[in-house]
Amino acid sequence: MNVEHLIADNPVLVRYVRSRLRPQHLMAAIIAVGIVAACIVWWADATNTLKDGDGFIGLLVLQGGLLFIVGTSEVGSGVANAKDSGMLDFHRISPQSPLSIAVGFILGAPIREWALFACTLPFSIYAGLASKPALLAALPVMVLAAFLYHSLAALMGAASIKPRGVGAAIILLVIFLHISSTAPGIGQFTIIPTVAQALDPGAHLPFNHTFFAVAAPYPLLALLHQLPLLLFVLIALVRKMRLDRAMLYSKPEAVAFHATIALLLLGNVADVRDPSWPGLAMTVALYGLVGSALILSLFVTPNTGQLAGGLRRARKLGLPSVPLWSDFATNWGPLGAFCAVTLVAGLLTGTRAALDGIPIVLILLATISALATIAQFGSARPYAELQFRKAGQVYLGLFMLVVWILPIPAGYILREAGFSDATCLPVFAISPLSGVALAATNHPQAAHFVALGVGLVLSLALAAAFSALRVQAEAEAARRARQAKS
Repeated sequence: MNVEHLIADNPVLVRYVRSRLRPQHLMAAIIAVGIVAACIVWWADATNTLKDGDGFIGLLVLQGGLLFIVGTSEVGSGVANAKDSGMLDFHRISPQSPLSIAVGFILGAPIREWALFACTLPFSIYAGLASKPALLAALPVMVLAAFLYHSLAALMGAASIKPRGVGAAIILLVIFLHISSTAPGIGQFTIIPTVAQALDPGAHLPFNHTFFAVAAPYPLLALLHQLPLLLFVLIALVRKMRLDRAMLYSKPEAVAFHATIALLLLGNVADVRDPSWPGLAMTVALYGLVGSALILSLFVTPNTGQLAGGLRRARKLGLPSVPLWSDFATNWGPLGAFCAVTLVAGLLTGTRAALDGIPIVLILLATISALATIAQFGSARPYAELQFRKAGQVYLGLFMLVVWILPIPAGYILREAGFSDATCLPVFAISPLSGVALAATNHPQAAHFVALGVGLVLSLALAAAFSALRVQAEAEAARRARQAKS
């Protein structure tokens, strides 16, 4: 597919250009934004702070509001409203390719914000050259981050059930990323590290500036992190533009995504050290791997109808069962791959933790606890879906509230009530949310090992129980599908 078809002959993009770039609206917005940008530069020059970069920072705030807030909201709301009104289905049956539809929304919905951003560039270039030219590196990082946020917004809009709140949800995510920018790896999805390094190159910044212990400029680190994520977001978006009922990822794509996340996590924690928390790097890596595995498992687990459809399709093709890596197969294949990736990455970070003084037994317990958590959720979700149908999510949420959430406040309450660690730590260990951190923390005392044993035994027991239950539920679903056909 050539660029001309994606851009010039894209009816979605043309529609947004005609509606959002009307001269009477655009010119008023350009004048308003131009006045604000000029006032920012004037203020910085009048207060003699232009050379310190204050003018450039003020313009970045203006540009970020245009692209990150308004533009992102326009994309999310535009796709969600098109889906709710049925216009997205019309685009699907048209001769356009799914990629063309996706590009049309990503570039078209925020087209006015991009035009206004372009109008602020002369002011930014002047402010950057008049202060610290290295600040200009923030502009391409901002453009790449904006494309990433817009693609995420389009994906959320395409996957949403109702259009209400889609724009607000993605804006909250953007704000969270910037607030949490000092966490390992998260800052690379924002412009904050690039700006901070340009303002004071010799300062010791709280952002991770290495990848696999190799120092690199923040713009390069942003490129290494944002491009892979943008690619996988576009893959999911194109699948949703092709078919509304499609899962976000095929099973091989989900495994590749998880492996990419593991690589990025390993690169970010390779140089993370904290004398007060020797297992910090392993803890961050395990939580990132488990969290991404749980989310990706949602994207590759078919519901009851999809599972039955896969079984019927397999019989028509003369196959004894649904191929393991088919979209309509159960999630055993990707679940095993997620566990394998987590095991390898956990042991690699555990090697660092062992050098920092964490006992090997704790490293193994933390890794096994992470694997048990993935297996537990990966089996509980399809079991609840198959066994309880529409009420499955309710029962799954109740289970997670009781087993995953409540033990954490209960442990704190017991501790505040004066109970010893022998009582509090086993309660904390019940929840996988705190059990993994307990295992990755160096507390060589009897109560700590008892708590780890309780949490690990419970996690393994629940993983085994849900695995057995889902096997029965899948067999029953297959039986019902065969009876329905006959």
